[in-house]
Amino acid sequence: DPNDPYWFFNYSNNTNWIKELTRIGNSQDHNISINGGGEKARYYASLGYFNQVGTTIGTGLTRINTRINLDYNVSNRIRFRTDLSFTHSDNDRSYVSAFTSNKDLLRNVAYAKMPNMSVYEYNEFGTLTPNYFSPLSNIQGTAPTTYNPVAMASSAKNTILSDRIIPHFQLQYDLKPGVWMASFDVQFDINNTKSQSFLPQIATGQRWTSSSVNLAYDGDVDVFGVTSKTSLMYTPKIKNKKHELTSLWVLNTSDIKAVSQQASVSNTASDQFTDITNPARQTSSTLSSSVTQTRSVGLLWNVHYGFLDRYILDLGIRGDGNSRFGPAYRYGLFPSISGKWIFSDEPFMKKFNNFIDILAFRFSYGQSGNAPKYDYSFFSTYSTMGWSYQGLSGVVPSNMELQNLRWETIIGRNLGLNLSLLNRRVTFDAEFYSNRTKNLFFNGLQISSFTGFNTVNMNVGTMDNLGWEFNFGVTPKRSKELTIELNMNIARNINIIREISDLYPREAGNI
Repeated sequence: DPNDPYWFFNYSNNTNWIKELTRIGNSQDHNISINGGGEKARYYASLGYFNQVGTTIGTGLTRINTRINLDYNVSNRIRFRTDLSFTHSDNDRSYVSAFTSNKDLLRNVAYAKMPNMSVYEYNEFGTLTPNYFSPLSNIQGTAPTTYNPVAMASSAKNTILSDRIIPHFQLQYDLKPGVWMASFDVQFDINNTKSQSFLPQIATGQRWTSSSVNLAYDGDVDVFGVTSKTSLMYTPKIKNKKHELTSLWVLNTSDIKAVSQQASVSNTASDQFTDITNPARQTSSTLSSSVTQTRSVGLLWNVHYGFLDRYILDLGIRGDGNSRFGPAYRYGLFPSISGKWIFSDEPFMKKFNNFIDILAFRFSYGQSGNAPKYDYSFFSTYSTMGWSYQGLSGVVPSNMELQNLRWETIIGRNLGLNLSLLNRRVTFDAEFYSNRTKNLFFNGLQISSFTGFNTVNMNVGTMDNLGWEFNFGVTPKRSKELTIELNMNIARNINIIREISDLYPREAGNI
């Protein structure tokens, strides 16, 4: 109704919401590096700067990264290497991307937004004001289904500030040149991330008293990790050249610790007060912190043996330990064996040397293990209730004590063939494999809630992965001027669940 200026002007537009949300974006990337050295030492250093202005209002990225490498040969037997990398980034994202994996959700709302609505509000006299037009509801619904996307992009806040430094050190020492060689690697990973967000009332149209607007959040996560690898290689000098032997011992360790703290308040006094330290009604304030730590250790022993350069055998055994298991099943043992027979190197095959380049048969059998996804699941932890009685909060168990989780074990079997003919003009590779996964992990199995819990994480079954793959290649022409190659491959893969828990959901939907 033209006689009602407020509604007439605010709902009589032809707004291109995508155009209002979009701007010209640009990016710049600068890098400089130096390197040099001599017989004893070599060095490399680089510095980079990257800046990108997003095509959506309120988005952008600034990153500074640097790297320094130094290789130093103390002597013919001792070699030292160190490298250090540092990255600082400042990432501005749309507010809605902090709470969904769909980073284009803001544009999705803009595509669906009614074009007759105004970006800025007209007052009751029909005069355009600098205030965003964000009614609480309209024919399309309410937030978060619909809102003023320009107001959300311009006034909401979602920044991630991170600093990461990774120092790496390596030492190689020839205990006995050509026979015993030891190496030690250690790498640190220090990653600090600070996240800040703010949802203003003017972007959603919610009432000022709503606990979901003028919502300020501040979170900090500090992760410190250290991994090490210590290896010892033994290559004896055997007088009989028919034999070849190498033995390897490797010790891997990992220790990752994360400390986090976060706080949020709602109903700050103004849309301009975006920090959690500003005055707020605090109708839905939160304050929390956590400390988690994951440790693992692995010890590998491998022996490689070759006879006459055509019979090759590898034996290995690996032991792993992980802190995510209970004491009874914390360690696992995983053996492996593989072999190769280069059939074309047999004496009676020499008459085919002009035709067959290589014909080899392979086999392998091995086991490996996966640890659970979550820490401390073998502990019984407790939490307070969300309400109180006579000034006291109740304390309830927050998880089931899962002390019997076991390693998810993958057992792999493989047969292979390699064939090369006519100076590699014709090649053929074949693979046949059968992999079995035992003690499959499944999270969230549904159980009766009379225990106080309605889900449980368990090792539930066995699955087979079977298949084969053929690769065929032909090079009909090879010259300095022109090379023509033709390649084809065909594969078949089957997954079969052999065994599963009765708690596994076999049907989907409402029953």
